[in-house]
Amino acid sequence: NGYVFISIVLNFSVGYALYVLVKFFYATKAELKEWNPMGKFLCVKGVVFFTWWQGVGIFILQHYKIIDDVGDMQAGDVGTLLQDYLVTFEMLIFA
Repeated sequence: NGYVFISIVLNFSVGYALYVLVKFFYATKAELKEWNPMGKFLCVKGVVFFTWWQGVGIFILQHYKIIDDVGDMQAGDVGTLLQDYLVTFEMLIFA
């Protein structure tokens, strides 16, 4: 299945992005100390991490027909709508 291969590649990509973000944080921690960057760092890290894994989780729920067609909307559209709604809600929390 192509989705599994793409998911593995994206998982490594997201993991590397988080790794680089941690390295950037430690490299600039002293210079940015007066602005308390830890909260901002955790917000960016949380957005990247949670958005990726909730998308994988929604795909798994669609695959096992837990998320199914609703009215005129197909399961893929329902999953996309759910993902968009959750990201919007999470941005309110992270902001």
